[in-house]
Amino acid sequence: MPRTVRAKRATLLSLAANELTLSQLLPGDDFPLIIRPLGSHAGTNLDKVDDRAQLAGYLSRVDAADFYLSRFVDYRSADGWFRKY
Repeated sequence: MPRTVRAKRATLLSLAANELTLSQLLPGDDFPLIIRPLGSHAGTNLDKVDDRAQLAGYLSRVDAADFYLSRFVDYRSADGWFRKY
């Protein structure tokens, strides 16, 4: 399971503006990331962001103070399908 961190909006805005490195939040990790607001469930405002520009766009449309952030892991099988076992 990828490491997950809780981050304030201001911290993520600094990351999006390249004022903060991703390794300062998630050591050893890189884009793409999964982000969602604290307290959201069932995929509400859950998104994959591939770079700083997408992170800035996400933050401009999702109004929350705190978020969960983790590295995206592509769990597709070789045939391209996701499965739950």
